[in-house]
Amino acid sequence: MPDYLFYWLERHVSLVKQGTHGSVFETITKDTFNHLTIDISDLKEQKQITYKLSLFDRKINLNKQIKDYLQYVQNL
Repeated sequence: MPDYLFYWLERHVSLVKQGTHGSVFETITKDTFNHLTIDISDLKEQKQITYKLSLFDRKINLNKQIKDYLQYVQNL
C-alpha cells in the first residue's frame, strides 16, 4: 500500500539518509533502497495505520489553516 510506505519512509527518514551519497546534496539512489529493510504489516493493519495517521495529518493541516486565519484577522 503506497500510503503505508509513505508513512514508513517519513518516520524512518534518518535511516534513509544514512544511505545517501554526496557531499553537497544528499542523493538517494536506487541502491539506497536496496539496503533498507522495511517492516510490512498485513494489509488490514496497514490500512488501519494509514487511516489513523491520515486523520492526524488532516487535523494538523486544519490547525495550521486556523492559525493562519487567526493571524490574518489579527493583522487587519
